[in-house]
Amino acid sequence: MTPTCYMCDEPGTTVEHVPPKCLFPDGKDLATGVNLRNRLITVPSCKKHNTRFSRDDEFLMYVLVINLPANDTAFHHFQTKILRAMRHNPSLMKRLLANTHRVYVKRPSDKILVPSLAYDIDTSRFSDALEKIARGIYFHHFHKRWQGDIQVRPEFLVSLDQPDSIQTNDLTQTIASASDMLFAGSPSYGANPSVFRYQVYDLPGAAPLMMRFRFYGEGCVTLIFNKRELPSVLVPPETAGAPSN
Repeated sequence: MTPTCYMCDEPGTTVEHVPPKCLFPDGKDLATGVNLRNRLITVPSCKKHNTRFSRDDEFLMYVLVINLPANDTAFHHFQTKILRAMRHNPSLMKRLLANTHRVYVKRPSDKILVPSLAYDIDTSRFSDALEKIARGIYFHHFHKRWQGDIQVRPEFLVSLDQPDSIQTNDLTQTIASASDMLFAGSPSYGANPSVFRYQVYDLPGAAPLMMRFRFYGEGCVTLIFNKRELPSVLVPPETAGAPSN
């Protein structure tokens, strides 16, 4: 029996990596014996919803790797794979960094202000890419497809020059603080936590299901699945992967 796509009713004739495989450094860029592509999460996908080799995947990787909370794994990924990609096709990075702003940030270690750069991104495109990952992880974790809306809340994005920037940043900080408390002590899933891991908070009844993704250490994203939306579509257990530990 052919499994069903994680996004639609079409047969899942291919597999989709969630998150995209490009986020995980290749073995040739790592020390001997280090494997960050161990047991990557995959879900069945139709050809339409398989984003393999997609420019959206590349865009997502660039944004996540160069964001401020990213860890040493992300830095090394930038120094190897991304710099190579930029030499072959520099247009995406040029567009990504076309509008930069000088900012000052506090170092977590000593609270001293240090200069940095902020850059504008296509937030709609970024959220869409994260939502696809969320639907894939939901399918992987619960063996069923989510058909309702998902609120995507990246905790590391900052609004700089919009009329409602203060309110937007306050809301982001509130969500981050609430997620810190909500997911404290919850188990994490994902075989390569220095690149990606996720947590799930699910209460019985109509309360929203919550997930929290962590990319490259502390690049956190809170996701809210409203159970009052359309129900999930059950998938036979043998067609879906089990959660990674």
